Amino acid sequence: MESLRRNAPRVVGWGGLLTYLAGSMLFAYHARQFLVDLRTPGVFLCGNAITDPLSSVLGVLAPTGLGAVIMLILASRSGVGSWRFATVACALWMACTAAMLGFGIWLFRTHLPGSSLGEIVWWLRSPV
Repeated sequence: MESLRRNAPRVVGWGGLLTYLAGSMLFAYHARQFLVDLRTPGVFLCGNAITDPLSSVLGVLAPTGLGAVIMLILASRSGVGSWRFATVACALWMACTAAMLGFGIWLFRTHLPGSSLGEIVWWLRSPV
C-alpha cells in the first residue's frame, strides 16, 4: 500500500500526459486524412470536421496534460519523482502543444480566413 501511495503521483501524472500525447497523435492522423480528402476533386467537407477535434485536443487534453506535468514537477520537488522525468514530461508537453498551435494557426490562416483559433480554444480567447 505504501508503494502505491508513493507512486500514485507519477502514475497519474504520466497517465494524464500520455492521454494528451495519444489524443494529439490521433488528431494528427485525422488531420492528415482530412487534408488528403480535401485535395480530392469534387469532395466538399465541413470545417467542423477538423476544428471540433482540434478544439477538444487544445481545449481539454492540453490543460489535462499541463496539470499532469505540474503534478510530476510537484512530485519531484517532494522527492517522490525524478527531476529528469519531470523535465522530459515538460518538454514533451511544450513540443506537442507548440505543434498543435502551429497547425491550428496554419489551418485558420490558409483554410478558414476571417476566423481565429481563439474562437474554438477557451484559453486563447481575449478577455474582452
